[in-house]
Amino acid sequence: VHGIVCHAGTYVTIDNIKVYKIGHGIAIRTSLANITRIYAESCNLSAVIVKAAATSGDAKWVNINDVIVNGGQGVVIQSYDVGQTCAYVNVSNVTSVNTTTCVYVQQVAGTCQHINVTNCTSYASLSGSLGAFTVENATDVNFTACVSHLASFVGFYNTGGSRVQLSNCVVANPTVTKLSGVFIRTANNG
Repeated sequence: VHGIVCHAGTYVTIDNIKVYKIGHGIAIRTSLANITRIYAESCNLSAVIVKAAATSGDAKWVNINDVIVNGGQGVVIQSYDVGQTCAYVNVSNVTSVNTTTCVYVQQVAGTCQHINVTNCTSYASLSGSLGAFTVENATDVNFTACVSHLASFVGFYNTGGSRVQLSNCVVANPTVTKLSGVFIRTANNG
């Protein structure tokens, strides 16, 4: 179930929206979209999802900015089906509190690459198996100035991703460990 779903069109703008207690708060399944000033509460599958799938095609050149997530799941960037590409997605200024993850970049099938995550903060991520910031099988994912506080498992988690970079990222008080998986680390990472 979706609060708002966009399957087609280009140059889509979604601005100043609040979504509550639904599966996916906002689903973007198209290219050339700008999503800004979102408040999501208790969206159990995602506050915002950018998804490339056979039913809707590629999802490219999407910008997500100024998102507050309270409970549920944060921002999900996903390629779901063979032959589909999710790429050139920029996520910035996301704050999540008591969520499963703050930002989850996932390549189930197809291609998920060239994802930039900047200035995002997770407070008390609740996942027992994922990180506050998680990459699964994606390529060329960059985290810059992201912060994880009180992760219930790990701050940054990479499973199967390649060329995943952390720059000026901080992990404070994780339950298990700060990092899990292979990362390219630059600048100061605490």
